[in-house]
Amino acid sequence: LVKDFRACLTLMIELEFEWLRQWHIQGHHHADLHRFWHRPFQSLEVSYRKLKEVVLFILETLREATSKTKSNIISEDLFDVAIENVESREKLRITWSLRLRDSIFATLPEEMQPITTSLFDDDDDATALKIRKWRGRYVKSLTLKQDKTGSRNTKINEKTSNLTKKEKKKVASNWEKLKRKI
Repeated sequence: LVKDFRACLTLMIELEFEWLRQWHIQGHHHADLHRFWHRPFQSLEVSYRKLKEVVLFILETLREATSKTKSNIISEDLFDVAIENVESREKLRITWSLRLRDSIFATLPEEMQPITTSLFDDDDDATALKIRKWRGRYVKSLTLKQDKTGSRNTKINEKTSNLTKKEKKKVASNWEKLKRKI
């Protein structure tokens, strides 16, 4: 599930930023000049919406996993993939938002201005920060369950339970301290 979810999120980012946004930013005039692209882009939009539904379902499942007692399909890795990809998407959307605010677009004739679309409006409110909080609660609930069964005696580190495994490695690494000494 983790690999499939990562692939789904990666494909979604690819479709949104490399294809659909590029098409919309060129405006109606460009679209009228390239009518043969209309049907393929309609198909891309349909595919993007379907991917969005899948991602929303999995994000909702992750959110619910923080309050449920047991889940066989949810793992820390699934949370990590969600956090990494949502952060990436948030950064790219900020970049696009800044690009669209460029004063050059105001000088263009209306038919050449970017096409407005609701396709990229968020139906979810799952920000990377919220997913980190869900991950923290999930890790905490896992640790408490394992402590009750006696399989693990671990303290919950509130600071690192929200971090992805990659981020934890960076925190635990001594590399930065060693670099400063050199």
